[in-house]
Amino acid sequence: MLEECMKRCMGLLQDLLASPKEVSEKSTSEEVQEYEKWAYQKDRYQGKLESAEISLKQLEHAPQIDSEHQAFIEKVRRDFKGYGFKDEDHVNRVLATSLNELSSSVCQTQKGYFMVGGAEGVSNQLCGKTERPLTFLTAAGIDFCTDLSTVVEGSKYFTVSAKWEATQPLRGKFEDWKGPREKTDFYERVKNLYKCIFTAAEVQGVTHPCVLPMGLGVFLDNVPEKCRDEVKRCYFRAQVELLQEKDWGFAVYVLNAGPPCLVSLAKKVVEETAGTAGEGLRCPIVVHSRDVKFIAVSLASMGYSAAYLNPSDAIAVLQGLIGYFWEVGKGSCYVGEEDFVATSTAILSRTNISDLHTDSSRVLSA
Repeated sequence: MLEECMKRCMGLLQDLLASPKEVSEKSTSEEVQEYEKWAYQKDRYQGKLESAEISLKQLEHAPQIDSEHQAFIEKVRRDFKGYGFKDEDHVNRVLATSLNELSSSVCQTQKGYFMVGGAEGVSNQLCGKTERPLTFLTAAGIDFCTDLSTVVEGSKYFTVSAKWEATQPLRGKFEDWKGPREKTDFYERVKNLYKCIFTAAEVQGVTHPCVLPMGLGVFLDNVPEKCRDEVKRCYFRAQVELLQEKDWGFAVYVLNAGPPCLVSLAKKVVEETAGTAGEGLRCPIVVHSRDVKFIAVSLASMGYSAAYLNPSDAIAVLQGLIGYFWEVGKGSCYVGEEDFVATSTAILSRTNISDLHTDSSRVLSA
């Protein structure tokens, strides 16, 4: 059934890749707009098609994988204390949680190097080995973008619009926060995620974490418009409060908040939470919109213990540091994670190359 569905999806993608009528001087404005829209989306459709082809090949091994997975689950149930669970109820609750939900409670970390630098206005040029390795951190924000995750996650926090019908796209399904409790639950979940990230950085001895905005891009797609500002505030406030509550060993916290509008919001949240003088902060916070990768490389070149946060997705929990589409990202699909893989040693952490992420002695609880 799944194989047949994937083949149908691939057929649809191939139809979408078929070029519309070529434009010419005689083309109407509607024909020109249709062609430009197709050209813009072409790389994205091609990337999805190539990814689907890879997934289809992997389905051949599905029965064996399912058998091994079930055997592992039974092993965890029998020896739940050996895997860090408190009791049977605890292990059952976790095992009943989807991968998407679990991924926003995990941070993976690995030492590595970038192979390019960006000093003095020269971007992505090969550079020498930095004096110290960087700490790569990978975590996933809460996904309100992909359909299945939106249905699961959105239903926890938002009310459903009375105008929405099941035949309509998910964007527009949710209308507002369910209430103060759900808003608090969302904030606490985001804060716990950043606690995982900070704990991972602390264990690796990071002094100069360089982080990107997480959960504030495409993951906001299906969040109700009236709730988006509060969701963004939750992500920024969680970081500031954690930097007030504990000394994580950071000399400075370098936060790329995204585009100018998010930089302004992040600065406002910092001031609201810690005051203009940064009351209670255990280290300074630098809010900016510069290239985090090049800042991290420069700091490592100067001998500092720098970290680079890769905002990823659920699949990174399976693959090790690297999420969806990294291998087929090109054109408009070549974004942060694709660049992270292409210009660093992060690929060496992939689970079919390294089994370090399955070593239980390396698993820590935040």
